Amino acid sequence: MKNFSLMFREEVKNSTPTFLKKSKQEQADVNVLRSLLRSKKVLLLLLSILFVTNSYSQTINFTTANPQPGLVEVYLGTFASGDIDGDGDIDLFMTGKTPQNQTKLYTNDGTGNFTEITTSTFTNVGDGQAIFKDLDNDGDLDLYFSGQPNSNSSSIFTRIYTNNGSGVFTQVTNAGLPNIRWRGAAIADVDNDGDQDIVMTGTGSGVSGVYLNNGSAVFTLQANSPFAAVSGPVAFIDMENDGDQDVVISGGSSIKLYQNNGSGIFTLNNNSSFAAISGQDIDVADTDNDGDLDFLVNGNYQNLLYLNNGSGVFTQVTTTFQPTSDGANAIADLDNDGDQDILIVGFSNVPPNIYNFVYKNTGNNVFVPADTFGMSFLSGCVIDNFNGDNLKDIIIQEFETKTTVYWNTSSTALPLELLSFTGKVNDENIVLNWSTRDEVNTDYFIVESSNNGVSFSIDGTVRSMNNPSAIHNYQHQVASSVKGINYFRLKMVDKDGQFTYSNIIAIRLNALTDIKVYPTTTSANLNIYSAEEDQEVRLYNINGQYIQQVLNGQNDISHLPSGIYVVKTNDKIVRIVKQ
Repeated sequence: MKNFSLMFREEVKNSTPTFLKKSKQEQADVNVLRSLLRSKKVLLLLLSILFVTNSYSQTINFTTANPQPGLVEVYLGTFASGDIDGDGDIDLFMTGKTPQNQTKLYTNDGTGNFTEITTSTFTNVGDGQAIFKDLDNDGDLDLYFSGQPNSNSSSIFTRIYTNNGSGVFTQVTNAGLPNIRWRGAAIADVDNDGDQDIVMTGTGSGVSGVYLNNGSAVFTLQANSPFAAVSGPVAFIDMENDGDQDVVISGGSSIKLYQNNGSGIFTLNNNSSFAAISGQDIDVADTDNDGDLDFLVNGNYQNLLYLNNGSGVFTQVTTTFQPTSDGANAIADLDNDGDQDILIVGFSNVPPNIYNFVYKNTGNNVFVPADTFGMSFLSGCVIDNFNGDNLKDIIIQEFETKTTVYWNTSSTALPLELLSFTGKVNDENIVLNWSTRDEVNTDYFIVESSNNGVSFSIDGTVRSMNNPSAIHNYQHQVASSVKGINYFRLKMVDKDGQFTYSNIIAIRLNALTDIKVYPTTTSANLNIYSAEEDQEVRLYNINGQYIQQVLNGQNDISHLPSGIYVVKTNDKIVRIVKQ
């Protein structure tokens, strides 16, 4: 699941935009926008011209939700989506202005009906960034959250909230992160130690750098970071397919790539030439289905797509994307055909100026307009399967119509009805299970796996039972998996060659070592048992500070002060109490 938010350079006061440091051309564009917003007749005329002069593909379609599911009406904000309570559906965190600042957390009943959750307390902000990730390695989604609650620059904050597994969040008071605003953070395991680290840029005080996670959602700044201090978005991209998380940053009228050596040490990569652009959004995906990751950057009335040659050298390709600013983009497979489609959101300096465009990927990296809806300005977006129909929906917030939900009603060649698709770890192996019905013409299933949720390869093939009158249950033991999070999807193929993809599921596979720690409350001796004699086991205090290495066998910790400590391997954390 990919979450999409927006970095803005404008302040909003009393619900009226104040444009700072605008060029004459930009100010003229803003005046065009204001004129359009005042004249619905002009807006309808432009819409009519749009449909007369363009031919739209009908394979991707969206319908405005009616009724709307009751989300707070805001603009100039951010989204994060994910299953926060483990019930299998997609929940939502969002911020924005009404013009008052708002921060809301919603759970989903599985059909796109949202209920606000008030058991967790969050600061109200009108911009910023939110990301759901498992930051403390306990198997549920925690929250990274930054923003600015008022116009006072000293109020900028960055916070980490851990999840108890039921969607109740508690702030980590000693997370160790600097305060920033806007879209200036990305989260991934940069040093391959099994926990999620953070790369930060963004507006703040000397904040650019790599912040390493100790496994308990407590972070430490890595020394000698090469990242330039810029106000701009950052994203992870494995640019040379070596399994390491590299970094792309856009800001200060430039795009820069940083290559990871696998241990979280980054160096500037100058093998590609990029346009001068101060990005507002970066999205990463394999847009041409060649097995490597490409990226799309938005800003300065540009939407630029760069293709990867597989070795980390990028070339800009020509597209017909609407040029936009003050918005956001998103990449996802919107019609379940295996290709990555694109959503463009924002204000344009080319008529009709203020529309949201969906572009269908035809499979050869040629994008054609497929749908358009709504008006966008000071906007953000998120794409996810919110109503449980195996199609990715869109939620957009913007200045004129505020928050709007669009259900995906695209026609897809479903060869069957997929009732469930789940996975579990069984005896150190990952086992996938799925159930179907209405298999009228189904031929077989291809199980695809990924270590990043973007680039997939074939893990195995399962033949269909092809009986339309029964419910069928299938099982597949994964042939190839990696330590950490593994991603899986099904390619369901008809006898006539048509196919569609399932939703993507994520399964965490811990290391094969078995470690036992006892007693968990002690005044003197701490016993460690590991199946591997050379297994490295470390002891930290509750603030995440390293204390000492502990050995396989009995360890005397009577000299340590009383309190809570953490015993940590690369893939397991055990909390103990020293009396």
